[in-house]
Amino acid sequence: MEDESDVTMPPENPFTKGNNYDHAPYSDLDKPLPTEGHFYELHPFKSDYELVTRYTDLTGFDLLETPSEHQSSRQLSLQAERIRRTWGLEATADNTIGRDVDDQELITRLDRSIGIILGLACGDALGRPVEFMSSSEIEAEHGTVTKFFGDGSHNQPAGTVTDDTNLALYLVANLLAHGEFNAARYAEQLVEWFESDPFDVGVTTISSITWLQNGVPASEAGHKTLESRGANNAAGNGSVMRCAPLAIAYPDDQQMLQEMSRKSSEITHADPRCTHGCAVLNLTLAAILNGSEEPLQVALTALSDDAPAELVERLERVPDEVSEDDLENSGFVLDTLETALYYGLTADSAEDAIVSAVNNGGDADTIGAVAGTIVGARFGAGWRLYRVDHKPDSTFPARWLNDLRMDIDSYEDYIIPDLLEAGQLTERGIKTGSKIARQSRKLARNSGRA
Repeated sequence: MEDESDVTMPPENPFTKGNNYDHAPYSDLDKPLPTEGHFYELHPFKSDYELVTRYTDLTGFDLLETPSEHQSSRQLSLQAERIRRTWGLEATADNTIGRDVDDQELITRLDRSIGIILGLACGDALGRPVEFMSSSEIEAEHGTVTKFFGDGSHNQPAGTVTDDTNLALYLVANLLAHGEFNAARYAEQLVEWFESDPFDVGVTTISSITWLQNGVPASEAGHKTLESRGANNAAGNGSVMRCAPLAIAYPDDQQMLQEMSRKSSEITHADPRCTHGCAVLNLTLAAILNGSEEPLQVALTALSDDAPAELVERLERVPDEVSEDDLENSGFVLDTLETALYYGLTADSAEDAIVSAVNNGGDADTIGAVAGTIVGARFGAGWRLYRVDHKPDSTFPARWLNDLRMDIDSYEDYIIPDLLEAGQLTERGIKTGSKIARQSRKLARNSGRA
């Protein structure tokens, strides 16, 4: 079991076990796991592994009965989801935990993780047809863009995702196949993707993939590009747009999350503003998964000491010292991060954030995608526990999810539950099933296809 210092602690608000905790409407849940009043020990901000092992210790009910070699990260994730949903059901009943429940306690880690991927894809697909247009051009030609539509930039059908989502899904497949991030294999995946003739590829990414095709190792290709293109032309957002799955795989290990984020960026974008920019985004997402009320501050505090001052100083201003009128919309990584973080952290809904980010113009698909990961983490995919007696209301509009050209069901039901904490669980002998890994690889290859 993890040391207490490695576990995200619940809020300090007191828990007082009331007399009604065991009379919650359990029939509203599928396969509830009553907490028996252990509200602090089974608080939903704890990791999946911590929740499931603590539940077994406290109740004697083994949720991982199968031998270790047959355990999967998905099995662990779904059992933890049952605990969190039951905790929320009990905690929102009268006379149970002795205090009001914060809404953030009722959005589960799995729901937030699904939200990250759906938010990325929705922002990408909404922004794709207006990429490279200014905000005034978007307004003049389309009004406020709130629906997917076809043609436009890249001349693709409505709901088509771009390299932003493509490469993030390849990263998901990489993590599931290896149980951790494998840089050499991801470099091969980048080449494979590039040789499939995608319709949208950034110039820095093209340069680095060309180096990879010529036999340069994954750890050197991005540096070759940085050397040849120069710092003014190799600090784009092409790595930060794809890195979010790492936050789902390593949500409780800040050091490893930073290391893997930088390593994933380095393959194509080796500029420190890009490598550490990926770390900032992923640390922010991980902080949200862990229930932080100040996730960007948590991320900047945890950021390694060698992070560029330019990056830190720019993002320290977000959101309070940034005016929406001054937000930039370029593909420069600092512009993308500042704008996406501003919209992602201040919006009242996921839809508002993505619509605002996209209609700001410029690199609309990538800024929309990155903002989408943040609001997806904040609001989840929509399965809030205080609505357990109804069908879940989705965080993202049905008009988006219905038209999104990707297999949402497979990601919600199988792939993301397997991805959650996967990077942390390998050393415990808990891995992804080979069938799910193969499915994830196939879906990544098919993403973005008309």
